[in-house]
Amino acid sequence: MFPPLRIDITTTEGEGLGVEAWRTYRGNEWENKGQRLGGGAGDVVVEVRPLGGKEYYQQRSGFSVLSFLKSPMILMALFSLALIVGMPYLMDNMDEETKKEFQEIQSKRGPASDPASAIQNFDIAGFLAGRGGGGGNAADDTRRRS
Repeated sequence: MFPPLRIDITTTEGEGLGVEAWRTYRGNEWENKGQRLGGGAGDVVVEVRPLGGKEYYQQRSGFSVLSFLKSPMILMALFSLALIVGMPYLMDNMDEETKKEFQEIQSKRGPASDPASAIQNFDIAGFLAGRGGGGGNAADDTRRRS
C-alpha cells in the first residue's frame, strides 16, 4: 500500500510540460496540496516507499469447544438428549394420580410403536375443521358433535 500522491501536469507555452508531485491526504480541499515531493520540467523522479503490506486473506480461526457448543444444531441435540434422559426421572417423581391419568391417555392413544400408520390415517380436513387430529370414522364424528 502506497501513500496517496497528487500529480499535477501543466503546460506552458515556452517551457513545455511541467510536472509537480505532492503527498496529500484523502478528504483534503483541492487548494491544500500537502507536502511537495518534487517537480520541474520534463522527467521528474519521486521516490515512493510502501507504507505496509495488504492483507487479502483472513486468518482462519482455530477450533473452539465453546463455538461448537453454541451451534444451533448441537443445542437442539443436547436439549433432545436431556429430554430423553430426564423424562424417566420426571415420570418417577409424578404423583400417583397424575401418573395414572397419563397412562390412561397413553393407552387410549394406541401403540406408539407404529408412527407410519398414524400418519397414513391422519384426517387433515377433520383437523382443520376442529374435530381432532386422529383418523376416526363417521360414528366417532357424530358422537363428538352431540
